[in-house]
Amino acid sequence: MFAAASMGSTLEDLAPLFASRQPGFHLEVELSSSRMACTKVTTENRSADLVVSADADLMHALMLPREAKHLTRFARNRVVLAASRGSAVAELLTRTPWQHTVTKPGIRIGFADPEQAPVGARTMTALRENDAVVGEEGLRVGSAPLDPRFMRPDVAKLIAPLETGEIDAAFVYESEARQYGFAYAKLDQRIDGSATTFYAATVPHRARHPRQGQELLDLLVSETGRQVAAARFLEMLDQPQIEGEPQ
Repeated sequence: MFAAASMGSTLEDLAPLFASRQPGFHLEVELSSSRMACTKVTTENRSADLVVSADADLMHALMLPREAKHLTRFARNRVVLAASRGSAVAELLTRTPWQHTVTKPGIRIGFADPEQAPVGARTMTALRENDAVVGEEGLRVGSAPLDPRFMRPDVAKLIAPLETGEIDAAFVYESEARQYGFAYAKLDQRIDGSATTFYAATVPHRARHPRQGQELLDLLVSETGRQVAAARFLEMLDQPQIEGEPQ
């Protein structure tokens, strides 16, 4: 399967459960940005039994109906600003608005590629929205603090440099911030919609093992899958939502 990088730990935990339910099959996961996960099918003509994106709208636009009949929305996540717990930047996040951290001179802010990763695109949108709604001049941030030197292909590539101090803070998903024990600040509630993304999965037309792909999707949205995802701090929807041609 091809999957968004932020799904890695959840899928790793589900792999042995899937293997136990599907004798003779094992789960091979290629993690990447959400756009790349889709374009491996749409552009590179590669076969996958399941594709998972951290951007349901992107998947819909790229894959339906040519590459798949429908998709299933199953979870949501949101962008936060995270820093290593115990660091000076983490302490700054706890006592001042997050905008002050972003604009403080010399602080290295990591972010994901907005052209490839939904978390990067959501970051850029949230920064623009922030400047549109805040009243205080000191809380406007723009995109100037985001130095291309600290951009990474996807959210997973931000974790290690944040842990090692290569970067001081990063815009990541809340699930990653909680999973890795980072200190973090949520963005302004007025721009929460801009910072929120929805996950979706689909079994492509050219899947070699479509039944197993569907079985994996069913496992992911089952009560067992929900418990696994919750342990990785992924917020599952109350009910999966199917878009496109129904089964």
